[in-house]
Amino acid sequence: MKNLTLTGGFHNCSPIRVRISDDQMTALKDGESLDMILSDNQIKKLERHFCGVSGCTCGSWRRAEIEW
Repeated sequence: MKNLTLTGGFHNCSPIRVRISDDQMTALKDGESLDMILSDNQIKKLERHFCGVSGCTCGSWRRAEIEW
């Protein structure tokens, strides 16, 4: 398992870590999109952290930077 850290985004949020498997990390580095490798619960966690405002169009976690 690896820790993946995301930070910033539209609202310049503090860093948050998500644990992913080695296979998920490899897929991500090979160009797979983050929303394709994360579980629904991990995506909900990121959405709450990066915005959480219903109807907001900021992009939530999709605009965050990944720290390798």
